[in-house]
Amino acid sequence: MSDTIQLYDAQGRRLYLSAAERDAFLDAATHADRPIRTLCSVLHYTGCRVSEALALIPRRIDLNDQTIIFETLKKRRKGVYRAVPVPQALLDTLDMGCTASERPTGGTRRIGSMQRSGPGHASRLGGRCAPS
Repeated sequence: MSDTIQLYDAQGRRLYLSAAERDAFLDAATHADRPIRTLCSVLHYTGCRVSEALALIPRRIDLNDQTIIFETLKKRRKGVYRAVPVPQALLDTLDMGCTASERPTGGTRRIGSMQRSGPGHASRLGGRCAPS
């Protein structure tokens, strides 16, 4: 299998959002409550999958290197990780979302208050760092 990025599917449909669409997505998220804004910011700045964002835990946020470490779910096997550089503003948002005991120094609780509840759906769990 090739590692090149495919911009279009077999039917010629674009697979990714344009820059204008990404900006509109982030702008629309500013009108949502904090958990949705945070989730949308992670998606916008990292390009990760929704399931990867929902699985994010504090110990996978590297404040010193300004990266978020995602387990790559697309590879269909456990233990494959990738580091994605992110802006400081996103790190600040994520850092504010957890209590001191859940910070990136080793926390294993999910960052957001969202979980996947079915195909294409996320539901709110409540609280800041929901149990994983």
